[in-house]
Amino acid sequence: MREGIRVLLSNTDDIEVIHLAGSKEEVETIFSKEYVDVVLLDVDIENVNPIELMRTLKKQYSNVKVVLMTSELNEKHIFDGVSAGADAFVQKNLDTQNLIRMIHDVYNGQQLFSGEVAKLLASRIRNFSYSEEDFLEYKLRTKDIQLSKRERDVAFLMMKSYNNQQIADKLKLTEGTVKNYISTIYAKMNMNKRQDVKDFLLYLTEY
Repeated sequence: MREGIRVLLSNTDDIEVIHLAGSKEEVETIFSKEYVDVVLLDVDIENVNPIELMRTLKKQYSNVKVVLMTSELNEKHIFDGVSAGADAFVQKNLDTQNLIRMIHDVYNGQQLFSGEVAKLLASRIRNFSYSEEDFLEYKLRTKDIQLSKRERDVAFLMMKSYNNQQIADKLKLTEGTVKNYISTIYAKMNMNKRQDVKDFLLYLTEY
């Protein structure tokens, strides 16, 4: 598939295919040597977590655009990809002219999703409403802050100004266990004050 895309795109005047990569290590090597505008990332690539790879690229190279490509509609990949900052999500059977047009549009700053992917997103949006806890989880993931379910529960209650004993009562935990969770939250968020965590979470969930 990769070689086929190279052939198709190489015949386009204003697109240069720099390299093909089949592993995370190859991608990192390419980025260390070349300036890359747009990455076509196969979500079905073996032995690689494509969402984590995209997060890494976006974090290290803020201007890079990432187009995720899939052979089948996997809801988890699609929603994880969107929340992690994918610039486009397309199916591999997208015809050549539409793929080329999408690459141009993404390069110019647009966020695009091909037909069936767009339909799935629209359907889920119509039938799904975020709870405050769900929204907090989503916003934390956009900042690449990975909290466990219980850590998110504690963080949410911290945001709501619960003290340690109130959190313990609410979640049916001991106060000591709550303190341990809070210590982990501090470490993962690179903070050491409760008010800083609360202020950050409130800011994060305002938008």
